Amino acid sequence: MSKCLWLTVAMAMAWLAMPLAASEASADVEERLRRLEKLVERQQADLAQKDQQIMHLQSSAKGQDALAQKISSLESGMYFAEGEKKPDDNTFKVYWKEGLKFTTANKDFNLALGGRIMWDWTFPMEDSRISDSLSEQENSTEFRRVRLFFGGDIYKNAFFKLQMDFAEDGDNTVEFKDVYMGLKNIPGLGTATIGNQYEPVGLEEQTSSKYITFMERSMLSDAFIPSRNPGISFSNNHFDSRLGWKVGVFREGNVTGEDTRDDTDDNVDDDAGDVDAAFFPSDGQANWAFSGRVWGQPWYQDDGKKMVHLGLSGRHYTPPDKRFRFRARPEVRVDRFVDTGTLTADSISLLGAEMAFVYKNWSLQAEYVGAWVDRDIGVFTDDPSGPDLLDDNADDAFLHGFYVFGSYFITGESRKYKQSSGLFDRVKPKKNFWVGDGIGLGAWEVALRYSWLNLDSNGFDPDDAAGITDPHQTRVRGGLIQNVTAGVNWYLNPNMRFMWNYVYTNLEDGDPNSVSVGSPPPGNAEASGVGLRVNGIMHAFMMRFQIDF
Repeated sequence: MSKCLWLTVAMAMAWLAMPLAASEASADVEERLRRLEKLVERQQADLAQKDQQIMHLQSSAKGQDALAQKISSLESGMYFAEGEKKPDDNTFKVYWKEGLKFTTANKDFNLALGGRIMWDWTFPMEDSRISDSLSEQENSTEFRRVRLFFGGDIYKNAFFKLQMDFAEDGDNTVEFKDVYMGLKNIPGLGTATIGNQYEPVGLEEQTSSKYITFMERSMLSDAFIPSRNPGISFSNNHFDSRLGWKVGVFREGNVTGEDTRDDTDDNVDDDAGDVDAAFFPSDGQANWAFSGRVWGQPWYQDDGKKMVHLGLSGRHYTPPDKRFRFRARPEVRVDRFVDTGTLTADSISLLGAEMAFVYKNWSLQAEYVGAWVDRDIGVFTDDPSGPDLLDDNADDAFLHGFYVFGSYFITGESRKYKQSSGLFDRVKPKKNFWVGDGIGLGAWEVALRYSWLNLDSNGFDPDDAAGITDPHQTRVRGGLIQNVTAGVNWYLNPNMRFMWNYVYTNLEDGDPNSVSVGSPPPGNAEASGVGLRVNGIMHAFMMRFQIDF
């Protein structure tokens, strides 16, 4: 009985305790639910915030893309409102980049229209030895160059250029300069150019007159190196343009660029090739010149602000009618002070070496050229059956010269170098000249050059008062000349500069009296053997006002 009673009491107590445990468990569950709900709310808030950030970023990106597209359209000059028709890829835009440019949206056509004006003033002061023996050198002013050109790329891989000079040699005649066409990106070959163009010889001669450091190129270039001639050339670059080459074959006039068949007097052009000269003369004697140049940069950094340029070039040619003549001005637009006269040669070979060094605002440049004249040839007369003055063993001749110059930019600029051509390019001031708001000085450069040229060949004795005692001895006696040129260049902006040059000239071993051996028959190309034997000094001051575009 008692056991049953105790069992009944225990069951009653257990039954009474169950609601209490359930109540405590329910309270715990509810607390956990509340905590989970708060956690979910925080996570939802975080997700909402992240969604807003993502939407903002997407909106910003779209805005930036739209802004970039609008800027691009404005820059191309072809911004159209929504819904307007987009122009085709061959529609030209016109813009200025150191000159007037025209380009299409697909870049298949890139054209340029430009020119240059160079107005020079020259004030020479020679001593009496030069003025009495040669002539008095007069003060002068002239438009050294007045040129217009049009050219560029068409259909992506073809190109052309037409350039005319309206002030050639100061006589206001119109001359062809660059007149050529070509193809580029030829697989395995590179670029082919056909027409009147620079022969690939030398560094200074091929550098545009817009960018040369001094008003006149060196005597070396004036005497030996050809300028433009009609022909065909091939060129290419390798190793990220660290190595380049150009070779070509050209129709040769004479070293001054004019066909001596038509004119053998002193009034010959010394700058441009005779475009009208035939490639195949009527007598069947084609006068070809083979030229080539190779260049590279063993050191190149900071877009050319630190670099070393090295190059070699050569030329082999047969002079027209087997006649040649080397002569040069003293880097001033006055008379030619050294002159070999018109002589005979079977062939002439030129070999040149060039170097340039740029380190920030410092630069150094130098060239050397040697000319080997093969004179194993008789003298021509108008009568092919007539006698020759010389036999076929006249002494060969070797003539040579060099220059070296340094320059420094006071305002911190560097000479601009173009790897693809191995030539120097346009100088751009850090700040253009202006005296109003945003005052700028432009770019200021100082430079100094020494040049040396010897047109007396080996074997000639300048102390031989009789001139040439042995008709078989060399007759090449053009004289020896040295020059020192100091220059100051002010680049007001990328397209305009003023130049000032002072030139000191020392002329050696000249004689105004011509020396001849016997009496040449009329029309004989072996003229009297002009060779100046005068010692004299000249000082000259020059200035130039230049604009190009």
